[in-house]
Amino acid sequence: MAPETQVHKLKVADYMTKNPITIASSALLSEAIVVMTSKRIGNLVIVTENGNNTVDSIFTERDILRYLSLEKEIPNKSIIFVPLELFSKITPTDTVYTAAKINDLQ
Repeated sequence: MAPETQVHKLKVADYMTKNPITIASSALLSEAIVVMTSKRIGNLVIVTENGNNTVDSIFTERDILRYLSLEKEIPNKSIIFVPLELFSKITPTDTVYTAAKINDLQ
């Protein structure tokens, strides 16, 4: 099988974190930073508290730095009020190729 054909068969499930660390959208910005620091991770999956923990967005180290550069402090407010980068939702059965193309289109 040609290498380019194999690329089209690689699934997102093969590369994703199976059980990502999450935090509620109502959590304080400072709480999210403490979780990231204590777990030694660079991002958190933000879930909406609507009964089924729907993924809302991703909170990253870059979001912290962007916020600090604009506001000059870490306020006592929920993550939901912090502007986060948009991201594309994909499924574990999507191919890595498809996922890469989604990001190219944004």
